Amino acid sequence: MVQRSLKKAQATNQPVRLAWPASAYRLSLDKDEYWEARTALALNGGYVRVDGDRAVARVKIAYPPKSFAPLFTISGIGTIGVEEGLFWLLQQEGWFTSGYVEWVAPRSFK
Repeated sequence: MVQRSLKKAQATNQPVRLAWPASAYRLSLDKDEYWEARTALALNGGYVRVDGDRAVARVKIAYPPKSFAPLFTISGIGTIGVEEGLFWLLQQEGWFTSGYVEWVAPRSFK
């Protein structure tokens, strides 16, 4: 997802939104799926751009009042996940601060 978006950002000279489906968060023992889930949790909803020889991802850090991130499903029981609305409440109480964060890395694509 990120490499494809970086190529599009380079071609258009515009930031490109990063968006994964909720299913991308599911825990997996497959290493590629595991790392994709970790990346999705960190960058989903952010934007990526190319700045010279650097790749820059900018993500707003704020929790929505209602959002469920599914982690895994147990047959006959249901889906286990995280209700991010709990973090929204802590944000409203001042325990968490919202804002933006940028990750900067060397560009590693052609």
